[in-house]
Amino acid sequence: QRDQGIRTTLSTSSKSSTYNAMKEAENTNWSSASWKGSRIENLRQWRQLSLNERFDAAEEIEVLAMHFLESRRKKGLPYFDPDSGELINPKPNSA
Repeated sequence: QRDQGIRTTLSTSSKSSTYNAMKEAENTNWSSASWKGSRIENLRQWRQLSLNERFDAAEEIEVLAMHFLESRRKKGLPYFDPDSGELINPKPNSA
């Protein structure tokens, strides 16, 4: 008796989850599911930010860019100098 109730509950919840997923898919705005649509959506979200939020985001992007630059520099990989814009292509050390 108890096992039958568990099976019924699992079966019902599985059907419910599938139904909910299908309903969610129907309500999804698929226009942003392409490169162009994604870009448009990102720009729309960016425009909704306040000026202070935009400054904060720009600062976070700068910190991330400097992290990647330092990482490339430490590994001896080419990178662009942030001050001059010059491509720095370190030569491998001959040992």
